[in-house]
Amino acid sequence: MELYAGVMEAESLLEEKPELKEVLDGLLSVYEISIRQNGEPVEIKDSAMTVRIPMNSHLEGYAHYQAVRVDGEPERIKAKAEDGSLAFEAGGPGRYAVLGSDTPFSVSAIIQPDPLPGDGGAEEKGGNAVYIVLLAAIPAAVLLALLLVFLYRKKRKAQDNPPAGGKDPSGSDGGDTKN
Repeated sequence: MELYAGVMEAESLLEEKPELKEVLDGLLSVYEISIRQNGEPVEIKDSAMTVRIPMNSHLEGYAHYQAVRVDGEPERIKAKAEDGSLAFEAGGPGRYAVLGSDTPFSVSAIIQPDPLPGDGGAEEKGGNAVYIVLLAAIPAAVLLALLLVFLYRKKRKAQDNPPAGGKDPSGSDGGDTKN
């Protein structure tokens, strides 16, 4: 299987979806990304992949790049020029517009994950601290639960299998083995 990036006319995309004109400021090219085997498209649902598009004269010469998935709701993705290619992490096959700019794209233009309910975003001080605490607390709780299960099983096994010698050391004679 191979990753295939077919070039699409940018004008045809904007004719098809005129609402994207405002979103795609700095539009350079549009690519139809697909997975192919023996030249035939292979149906693969959304699956993360790294896309590398060879740099050409049309893409070169910009300080900043961004890819935008334009299937459905536009999704902005950071892109970077490296080793003669434009690289970005795609969420799966589909249409991606490539934008170029000499100034950084605004942070608000890059779609961030939906905030959790009650998260006030950047205005809320310490909002990230909650996530950090959760990221540390959940694994700690799992490890504690596993430790407790291990200790319980060990104690249970010791009770079910008394030591060799025939007498239980916790018996009334204190484990004395006199006959």
